[in-house]
Amino acid sequence: MRTFLLCIFLLSQNAFAFDSSDASLIKAYELLNNGPRGKENFNVDEENFDKEGLRFRNQKRELTNWKQIDEFEWLDFKTWRQNRKVKDENPNWRQVFREATNKEIVGRVIKCIGYCLKYRGARKNSVEHLSLIREGDEILTEKDSGLWALLIDGTLIRLSASSSISFNEVNFSHSEMQFFLRHNYGYASYRVRQNGKFKDLNLPETDLGFHPLKILKANREYYSIEEYRGFSSEQKLQYSIVKNPGYVSQYKALNDIIFENSNKLLKRNTRLFIYTPNAGFESLNTHLDIFYGVKGKTIFRKQNSYSDFLSLDNRHQSVSLSFRGYKNTKEEIIENENWYEMQPDGRGFFSFKGQSQKLQAVANFTKRIPSIWLARELWIKKYTLSFLNPDISNDEIATEYGYRVWDKEEDGELSKRLMFAKEYVRRTETTILKNMDYVFKKYRTEEFGPRYFERSLVLHYNKIKNYFGTKQLLVREMSDTQYYLWTLRYGQEYLLSRTR
Repeated sequence: MRTFLLCIFLLSQNAFAFDSSDASLIKAYELLNNGPRGKENFNVDEENFDKEGLRFRNQKRELTNWKQIDEFEWLDFKTWRQNRKVKDENPNWRQVFREATNKEIVGRVIKCIGYCLKYRGARKNSVEHLSLIREGDEILTEKDSGLWALLIDGTLIRLSASSSISFNEVNFSHSEMQFFLRHNYGYASYRVRQNGKFKDLNLPETDLGFHPLKILKANREYYSIEEYRGFSSEQKLQYSIVKNPGYVSQYKALNDIIFENSNKLLKRNTRLFIYTPNAGFESLNTHLDIFYGVKGKTIFRKQNSYSDFLSLDNRHQSVSLSFRGYKNTKEEIIENENWYEMQPDGRGFFSFKGQSQKLQAVANFTKRIPSIWLARELWIKKYTLSFLNPDISNDEIATEYGYRVWDKEEDGELSKRLMFAKEYVRRTETTILKNMDYVFKKYRTEEFGPRYFERSLVLHYNKIKNYFGTKQLLVREMSDTQYYLWTLRYGQEYLLSRTR
């Protein structure tokens, strides 16, 4: 989170690594003038000084991480003297340290198919349904895999095969949710939550490869069972030839819970700052599709809304594109919803001249996904509404839920954090680009192709082919227990045939 502060004080690990050359930049944006709890002046009397500070949920009282301490650095007098000087000059250093080392929850994994990994520092483990994503985590999918994830504000991310995202930060105030993500490579769709109403369509979903979900009340089968139980014998016979049983009840439940959640949520803006080595995107309440190939182009498209969606959301929408270059601070507003490509050197962009039908093929996975949308709303109700409640205090949000609430004014700390991150990312990614050919000298330039969506298409069409099979028709006649067991069995992530 506020790792830029900690780097000045204690040289701790963080999402963005800093050195002495960044001091002028930090000073220019007056980043140290804003205290961690909204106080501008920490020159208080010793007797009134809160030595313990505010502890975030699951944080220990002890500040020293004895398991990872470097004994040589710990015993070095020069290092100790420097740290002591900083601590003496900044009586709030304990609070700064706690905030900088607190890894907030960014989101959760809805489902992985295939083999998905989470890297947290040097450690790695596989992820599945309900896996937590925290600040600093990298999520990647291997060949023939895919993943749906949900951010805490309701933003959905679909990560295609052979792709990777780093979740650097989440910051929020009473008026805005802010996410910093590095799109490392591959293809991903980012879909923000919007208030509105979906048209109920008598059509199959467009990403059946992930079905059924382990969120029982999200699947269309759950609603087909509910409908079937209310029919007479004659109606049940007629129901056996319905094309997409359960779709009417499913869309009604979806629109009802969107309305219910929207009334309880404050109208916060969702700001995504997503960057690749050669492009940066500041997206405000807008959908994005992004592909980046190592040593290659960034291909992207923005969308303001879904088709067949009546938007009732009056929040401002925009996407600005930033470039690479140490002094290249210009930004370009993306006006329409066409596909574009950024040059490999990050100095210019133009309309995509490749085979856009392949890009559209993978983008279509997010076109009609009522089960995923329902899963989002159910999880917002379960996990998010509690700490986004406007009546809860900032200190309670910290101690009970582990989040720090940021100040949001025109010249407040949240906007300064965004400005700093954009400036720092542009410089560091420019350096990375300049060394890309040396580091990946023998690495071929990655281009967009079927390997990012081929397996998902196969799974999707296999599900459609079996949609009217005997086993599928029997689902509507199941009891609650049978449906639960059916979801566990067929909701398992498929295993890759290759040896890991």
